[in-house]
Amino acid sequence: MQRVISGSKVDPEFFFGRFCKSDGTHTKMSNEDFSRMVKELYEKVTKAEILHVFHHFDKGRKGYITKQDFVQALKSEVRENQSSTATGIEDIIKPLATKIRKLGVNINEVFDTYDRNKNFRLSAEELSEGLRN
Repeated sequence: MQRVISGSKVDPEFFFGRFCKSDGTHTKMSNEDFSRMVKELYEKVTKAEILHVFHHFDKGRKGYITKQDFVQALKSEVRENQSSTATGIEDIIKPLATKIRKLGVNINEVFDTYDRNKNFRLSAEELSEGLRN
């Protein structure tokens, strides 16, 4: 999002105001406003991805983003939030990749077989089915 906004040569505050519609004052961006903005920039984004990035912008967990929050967040890197007990995506992907290599599985064939809706993404259900089989 940083690259898109900075590459557009549009002032981040103007961009914020363009999508900040819910309260009529253009000072707060709701989760719905944020989702609309992200979906306009990235067509195939999931709700979970939007929520993760929204939390990056909503530092105070207020449920909305201020213009200052928006500008500050664009300057910082989004990182995966993990507590010591949380399972991160790398905790799943690395062992899976190792197992696939050991079994000599052609990942492209597996992906093509289990991507039922052919959207070039495996849903949790599709991945689960593929792993079971």
